[in-house]
Amino acid sequence: MVQRATALPSLRPRVLLGLALLALCLVLPAGGAAAKPPSEPWQLCRTLLVAFELAPRDLVSESRIGAPAEPSAIRFQWFDRDEAGRHREHFLVCHFLPLDQTDGRWQVAALDNDRYGHFERYDIQQLYKLMHARLRSTDAPAEARDPAAIAWLHAAQQAINALSLGALYGLIAIGFTLAYAASGVMNLALGTFFTFGAFQAFFAYLLGEAWFGQGWLAVVLAGLLLALLAGGAAGYASWKAAFAPLASRVAGAQRGQAALVVATGLLIAVQEAIRLGQGPKTRWLPYRSGNAITLAEVPGYELVLSRGHLVVFLCSLALAALLGWYLRRTRAGLSLRAVADDPRAAALLGVSVAGTTAGAFLLSGALAGVAGGFAFLHYGAVNFHLGLITGFKALTATLLGGIGSVGGALLAGFLVAFVEAIAVSLGQSQWKDLWVFGLLVGVLVLRPNGLFGRERG
Repeated sequence: MVQRATALPSLRPRVLLGLALLALCLVLPAGGAAAKPPSEPWQLCRTLLVAFELAPRDLVSESRIGAPAEPSAIRFQWFDRDEAGRHREHFLVCHFLPLDQTDGRWQVAALDNDRYGHFERYDIQQLYKLMHARLRSTDAPAEARDPAAIAWLHAAQQAINALSLGALYGLIAIGFTLAYAASGVMNLALGTFFTFGAFQAFFAYLLGEAWFGQGWLAVVLAGLLLALLAGGAAGYASWKAAFAPLASRVAGAQRGQAALVVATGLLIAVQEAIRLGQGPKTRWLPYRSGNAITLAEVPGYELVLSRGHLVVFLCSLALAALLGWYLRRTRAGLSLRAVADDPRAAALLGVSVAGTTAGAFLLSGALAGVAGGFAFLHYGAVNFHLGLITGFKALTATLLGGIGSVGGALLAGFLVAFVEAIAVSLGQSQWKDLWVFGLLVGVLVLRPNGLFGRERG
């Protein structure tokens, strides 16, 4: 009894010390993981914060850094005072791609902000421009800033952005018009051919980076050429494999319904094939500074024009002009116009209706493919669902311009892009798709044949 009584006090300090060490081991990993995120993603998100708040007060951050195969996020929170002196809380969340998808580089995939909502990759590119302008204007006194001049430059910047985006919509819309004029079929898969062309441009970029290094001219030309050829091949194959057998077996009013079902199935099949072949992850071009030309600058804002804006807009206009020459001056173009007007009369005059229709599908796919190449080189991102909503917006431009009007399709593409740009400039980027399709409904109610279409007898 005496020995047991004397042993207990000697063991108690050791037990207490062991429990203390165990508690310390449990607390330290949790505290160490949440104490400070990696410096590189934190700094990237902190840099983007400049576009929302130049001097945030009481800034705190939280991080969720996942494994290399998982996405990560960093959240900033700060406060300011309103006119009544009350504290207001604001936040910015930066979502990063998994490191396995970016070769170990931290890349921002999306942003969330309490003031402006959700930002996608296009909005983030505009934030980089805004951040650059705000950093350059911090030394200027507040009284030197002219709100009217800033508003005009901001409107001009949105117009420049809309010109390049509208050119892409216009090219795909012209493809819809050509295919429908020749066959009476609305090939909904053109949006996926747009994605296909973007992936071909990405493939050419990888090869060009490995072979030419910084030889951007060779990379751009190879990417656009490969996207053009791949899109044309996909368009031709869609006619031969899906729509031509349907045209020969189904007649009358049932052909249009069957063609719509086939087009929907082809859209889903091609998109799923791209997803299974390329994977669901987004491929990104690295952000490169010095790609923009400053057109005008005032304290607080700067109007810029990038090389991508020029290439997309000018090349799209050149392709549209070349297509106009093709339709009016070449034998194949005249045959296409004859088939569009009256395929039976064209066949009686010796025009190969099947060959002309196949050529129209080839042209439409080539236009969609090269538009995808332009989009990847300009915006710097591609994924398997890139062309889904883009294709439907181009289809909206086709209907707005009037089915059968090539010039109307191009102009309506610019109209759709300008509506989107206005929505973004007003802080309604999440509602821009609703604006676009609402415009389509309103125009078709007032003008069922579109803005430039004509009623056929």
